[in-house]
Amino acid sequence: MQPADTTSEVEGMLYIPDTLVKWPYPSAINPFYNEVLVEHSEWMKKFLPAISKAGLLGIATNIQSVLFAARGCPKASKETLRISSDFTGWAFMLDACTDCQPASVAREVKTLVCHVMHNLEEERPEGEFFLGQLTKEFWQSALKVATPSMKERFMQGCETFLDSTITQAEDRDKSILLNRDQYMIHRRDRDNICAQPTFCSGGLHLNIPISVFNHPVVREAESQVALLLTLDNDLLSYTKEYAMGDDGTNILTVIMREENVGLQEAVERLCDLHEEAVERFLYLRDNLPPFDEKVKEELGQWFDTMGAWVRSNVDWSFEAGRYYGTKGKEICETRLAPIPRRGKKQSHRAAVII
Repeated sequence: MQPADTTSEVEGMLYIPDTLVKWPYPSAINPFYNEVLVEHSEWMKKFLPAISKAGLLGIATNIQSVLFAARGCPKASKETLRISSDFTGWAFMLDACTDCQPASVAREVKTLVCHVMHNLEEERPEGEFFLGQLTKEFWQSALKVATPSMKERFMQGCETFLDSTITQAEDRDKSILLNRDQYMIHRRDRDNICAQPTFCSGGLHLNIPISVFNHPVVREAESQVALLLTLDNDLLSYTKEYAMGDDGTNILTVIMREENVGLQEAVERLCDLHEEAVERFLYLRDNLPPFDEKVKEELGQWFDTMGAWVRSNVDWSFEAGRYYGTKGKEICETRLAPIPRRGKKQSHRAAVII
């Protein structure tokens, strides 16, 4: 597989290579997108006053979670797409509630979310932080279709992911600068944990045994996909993070700092890592252990789900406006993104959890 071209340079612009030029999973969108968009929007609407009170309204109204899910689950049923859309909206809000926050807030978020997921029969108290009721309603819907193995895996993945947000917040509180190897281990572990429930949201109906998920080949394939999601996210979000002064934990910044190279050279290093991960994932996909036919069939669906989410992550990044505003289509076509003036790093955002 030939590496993507990363050599184009235009002054004041970041050249963004097409990292998925050889990715065999095409862009697609679920045919139920418009219907689910209406339903999901109605569901989220009732939370908007509380979300606004928490200072997160701009995030809630601009994430386009249904678009992300519809790209990531192009063949899913309407019911599955709705659950995946609700999950994506919930996950974005979960991330927003811990982003730029001290470790104490991340701990409160974990306590609240885990308690709700394990105690769905409880009524949420009046005045509780909105994430409690949001978690309850999303998880109640998901459990209608989740098989026992996927339920177990989803809950384990979410809890471990929340632990990782605490670790990340602790590092942020202490202003710890990770080197490249430390960063890659940290992000691999964090994003692999995050990716598992992401995939699960589109595959809750699958009945793949936990023992199969724990097989080294399957686990490594998931790790490679999590790495692809990380690398693409860091590449595509860099200019926005730079403008906010919040690029310190972006892999491009880490590479530039450690290897004393420029931005475009750092992009080349990132693309090398990306190419290796693509090749390894496809090799693992094509060389699965001799599972029985039923498991192989469902595992094939699982790999398709992972492949679609990688593509969705890139498509959504250009389409949703989160990183490039209204210029996403143009930047996707030209592969050139303006490098903005560096901003001042955002301080902790106020948020009351309890």
